[in-house]
Amino acid sequence: MLKDIYHYQFLGEHLSSSGMPTVEQMKDIANAGVQAIINLAPHDVPKALPDEGRLANELGMEYINIPV
Repeated sequence: MLKDIYHYQFLGEHLSSSGMPTVEQMKDIANAGVQAIINLAPHDVPKALPDEGRLANELGMEYINIPV
Protein backbone atom coordinates (compact mmCIF):
# COMPACT_ATOMS: atom_id res chain seq x y z
CA MET A 1 0.00 0.00 0.00
CA LEU A 2 1.20 3.47 -0.81
CA LYS A 3 0.50 4.76 2.69
CA ASP A 4 3.11 2.31 4.02
CA ILE A 5 5.92 3.92 2.01
CA TYR A 6 8.26 6.00 4.16
CA HIS A 7 6.96 9.59 4.39
CA TYR A 8 4.36 9.02 1.67
CA GLN A 9 2.27 12.15 1.02
CA PHE A 10 -0.62 12.50 -1.39
CA LEU A 11 -0.32 16.06 -2.69
CA GLY A 12 -2.97 16.04 -5.38
CA GLU A 13 -4.52 13.98 -8.15
CA HIS A 14 -1.30 14.01 -10.18
CA LEU A 15 1.40 14.43 -7.53
CA SER A 16 2.67 12.54 -4.51
CA SER A 17 5.93 12.40 -2.60
CA SER A 18 7.75 9.83 -0.49
CA GLY A 19 11.02 8.60 0.87
CA MET A 20 12.81 5.69 -0.76
CA PRO A 21 10.46 2.79 -1.53
CA THR A 22 11.35 -0.90 -1.45
CA VAL A 23 11.19 -3.09 -4.56
CA GLU A 24 7.74 -4.34 -3.53
CA GLN A 25 6.56 -0.78 -2.92
CA MET A 26 7.80 0.19 -6.40
CA LYS A 27 5.42 -2.45 -7.74
CA ASP A 28 2.59 -0.93 -5.67
CA ILE A 29 3.46 2.51 -7.06
CA ALA A 30 3.24 1.23 -10.63
CA ASN A 31 -0.03 -0.60 -9.89
CA ALA A 32 -1.47 2.65 -8.51
CA GLY A 33 -1.06 4.21 -11.96
CA VAL A 34 2.01 6.35 -11.33
CA GLN A 35 3.51 7.30 -14.70
CA ALA A 36 6.79 8.94 -13.66
CA ILE A 37 9.23 8.97 -10.76
CA ILE A 38 11.51 11.92 -10.12
CA ASN A 39 14.28 10.91 -7.75
CA LEU A 40 16.04 13.85 -6.10
CA ALA A 41 18.47 11.72 -4.07
CA PRO A 42 22.18 11.55 -4.90
CA HIS A 43 23.42 8.28 -6.41
CA ASP A 44 25.33 7.25 -3.27
CA VAL A 45 22.50 7.51 -0.73
CA PRO A 46 22.52 4.60 1.76
CA LYS A 47 19.64 2.14 1.24
CA ALA A 48 19.04 3.32 -2.32
CA LEU A 49 17.67 0.64 -4.62
CA PRO A 50 20.26 -0.66 -7.04
CA ASP A 51 19.11 -0.03 -10.62
CA GLU A 52 16.02 1.88 -9.47
CA GLY A 53 15.72 3.50 -12.88
CA ARG A 54 15.76 0.16 -14.66
CA LEU A 55 13.16 -1.21 -12.23
CA ALA A 56 10.90 1.79 -12.76
CA ASN A 57 11.19 1.43 -16.54
CA GLU A 58 10.44 -2.30 -16.37
CA LEU A 59 7.31 -1.46 -14.37
CA GLY A 60 6.21 0.97 -17.09
CA MET A 61 7.17 4.24 -15.39
CA GLU A 62 9.42 7.01 -16.64
CA TYR A 63 12.39 7.60 -14.33
CA ILE A 64 14.25 10.88 -13.88
CA ASN A 65 17.12 11.34 -11.42
CA ILE A 66 18.09 14.89 -10.44
CA PRO A 67 20.61 14.41 -7.60
CA VAL A 68 20.52 17.39 -5.25
